[in-house]
Amino acid sequence: MEFLLQLASLLDLVVWVVRKVYTAHLRAVQWAIAEFNAALPPMSDEEFLRQCSSGVSPEIALRVRAIVSESLGIDYERVYPHTNVVDCC
Repeated sequence: MEFLLQLASLLDLVVWVVRKVYTAHLRAVQWAIAEFNAALPPMSDEEFLRQCSSGVSPEIALRVRAIVSESLGIDYERVYPHTNVVDCC
């Protein structure tokens, strides 16, 4: 019986540690998202196209913007022409 109580105590400790680690990770992710959003305020399609290099097809530029947004899970309005995929991931 004593063994079962020790095992239950150990299990409680493991569950407590997992919850603490998960909560800390969740907070870190939320902080990173907030920092990302603060650094990149929403940008309209018009402003996005103005910041693109000259000669870029507007249709292609906006489609690439949509693809980057969908692929990386970034809000469409927060994808800038200079968005670096490596920095986002």
